[in-house]
Amino acid sequence: MKKISLLILIGMTLIPLTRAWSQIDFGGGVSMVTDETSFGLGLKTIFNLGDELMGSVGGDYYFNNIDVWDINIDVHYKLTDRFEGFYVHPFAGLNIAGGVDENDDTEIGINLGVLSRFNMEKYDLYIEPKYTLGSLGSFVVSIGVFL
Repeated sequence: MKKISLLILIGMTLIPLTRAWSQIDFGGGVSMVTDETSFGLGLKTIFNLGDELMGSVGGDYYFNNIDVWDINIDVHYKLTDRFEGFYVHPFAGLNIAGGVDENDDTEIGINLGVLSRFNMEKYDLYIEPKYTLGSLGSFVVSIGVFL
């Protein structure tokens, strides 16, 4: 419960900053690990690294059938910005997950996925399917909003 409270507190602190940093988008959403049928809550920030690249940092806490947290650091390629209001960004990055087993071990994996964003005037909706390579070997689908 402390971890969920900390995620909510961090999110409430970061949301007002979105107006101050226009090149950085903050958001959050829900995630589902399909292998374990577990659900989680997450926070995410995405920022420009140049004309064709973006970076993202985020974290999730899964609370249903497993008690796992993770941190994701990804680099996105701006595949298409051609359609007004719809963006597709394939990405790869690092996944650090804790609480994986009864020993509360930390595991490291590689993320491969696609972030799709839909502009809705005041916010963006996103859907992000990804696969984490490594000892976890899990498929995760996240849905949320960027402010």
